[in-house]
Amino acid sequence: MTVTLTRVSTSAHSHTRSITFVAEALVRGVIKIAQEYGVCEKNWADRLELLLRGPRTWLLMDQLKSVIVEIFCGDKLVNKYEFPIAVNAPSHDKESFQDHFDKIMEQVRREAAKVKATHYRFLCDCKPGRVEVPGWSSAYFADDSHLKKRTIHDSVVRTNSVRVEATIYTQRDPGNGYVG
Repeated sequence: MTVTLTRVSTSAHSHTRSITFVAEALVRGVIKIAQEYGVCEKNWADRLELLLRGPRTWLLMDQLKSVIVEIFCGDKLVNKYEFPIAVNAPSHDKESFQDHFDKIMEQVRREAAKVKATHYRFLCDCKPGRVEVPGWSSAYFADDSHLKKRTIHDSVVRTNSVRVEATIYTQRDPGNGYVG
């Protein structure tokens, strides 16, 4: 019986490390995206714990569905990056922590060069009944129906128990189809 308890404890500890790694990778990714658009606050490091608190809490409680970055020019949503999250049962395999945000950063740079962004929003899409987290409040997503959607079918962040992919929403060219 002691072996079983030790194994569960090790698995739970591994899962908690995975959650912390994923939350930190997502927040770093959001900051990188905002920096590419030139809209990241200078004092983001002072707010790092606040930025981490929501995603980390909701991931630990299996309430986080995705992390979203909305990029605006004035009141208009010009680009959107969504990171859907899939949480699996903790694995007993060797731990693995992978951050591959570099897979989408070239596209982020191309899209950022096309627009003059004025600000961004960092949002978390949670399951109904989510717990309240100090510093985070409810919000509505901006209408993205005018944007082109492209899913990246490869992980931008991955651990043994959590996988994060990317969906990129870019501007349509009003003249002849899509830009990007």
